[in-house]
Amino acid sequence: MIISLISQDCIDLFFICVSRDAIFTTFATIFIFIIGYLLNRLNEYRKEIKRLNDLEEYFYSLFELLKQPINNQIVNLKEMADNIDDKKKNQFPCKLNVDFDASNLLKITHSDLHKIFVVRKKGEIGTKTERFANMTNALNYINFLKENIVVDYQNYNNSFNQYVKLWTEACQSIITRYDTFCHFNKKDKTPLSNDKFLYDLDKLIFNWSQYEDSKNIYVTQEQFIIPLKGLCKQHHQDERANTILQLVVAANTAFDSIESTKKIYRDQYKENAATLKSKFESFESAIKYFRGENGKEQN
Repeated sequence: MIISLISQDCIDLFFICVSRDAIFTTFATIFIFIIGYLLNRLNEYRKEIKRLNDLEEYFYSLFELLKQPINNQIVNLKEMADNIDDKKKNQFPCKLNVDFDASNLLKITHSDLHKIFVVRKKGEIGTKTERFANMTNALNYINFLKENIVVDYQNYNNSFNQYVKLWTEACQSIITRYDTFCHFNKKDKTPLSNDKFLYDLDKLIFNWSQYEDSKNIYVTQEQFIIPLKGLCKQHHQDERANTILQLVVAANTAFDSIESTKKIYRDQYKENAATLKSKFESFESAIKYFRGENGKEQN
């Protein structure tokens, strides 16, 4: 009771000491401050909504610009795989579409994209999150592929050329040995017909040289190196045949490495094309989802 009286006395004293104008001014100032704060927050909210709306439209515009380059790059990857498979080609260009570039899309922050597509859109949170993940995964893969196509191509070329060099050196060494054997026979005045191994080797080289594309790796391997292996085994008692056989083994080893390298990168380019196609389809499906009824902004 005493406390209540004291409190009431304090209140009465406050109103006696402070004029009504001062009280009104104080409360008016507080009210204006609150209204100003609320209006400022409302203005910031509207600006943020507009920023996100503009950013969403910008995202869609960049996506539309990226569609054709992605489709072109899928075709390019398949062509690169086919070119590796082509036995008539030893070299081929790296086909990288200049416009195959998701860097502008990736410059949009992940947090802003999350606000646009997960926080603001209607739909089940699990579905929205999955669709959003499909978009970001696709963009990351496009960026990864863009950075690695040229690197992979250079690695393929380096490995391929290295093994071709070893194979070519082995083949050239075989011809050099053949020339040396012929030189000694001429020096000794030994007729070619009397040298069964050299006669068979000479005939094999002549038959191989008659092919129009005799310089092709596969033609040489199939029409010269493989038959030569059988010829050397047939004349295994001739030391010269054993010398040639060692070079044939070296050529075969290099050729197997060529084939292995081609298969690795052929399969890789095919897989890249398939993965890019799959991720792009998921990306496109997510865009359609967010642009559809489920993509409307939540109230």
